[in-house]
Amino acid sequence: GLNTVGLSRLGFTNEVMLRLRRAYKIIYRQNLTLVKALEVLKKMDCIHINQLVRFIELSQIGIVR
Repeated sequence: GLNTVGLSRLGFTNEVMLRLRRAYKIIYRQNLTLVKALEVLKKMDCIHINQLVRFIELSQIGIVR
C-alpha cells in the first residue's frame, strides 16, 4: 500500500495523501488496464499525481501490478 507514514514525515498534507491513495486504488484495484488507469489519473488536477503518471510513462520496465 501507500507509505503514508513516510509521506507524512516528508511533509505531504493529508489532502495530497488522500489523492495519492485514490491514485493507488485506480492503478492497483479498479481492474483497469494501465493505459486506462493513466488516462483517469491525468484528469486529476494534482502535481504529485502528474509526477506519478510521468514516472510510470517513462519507466522502461513498467510497474508490478
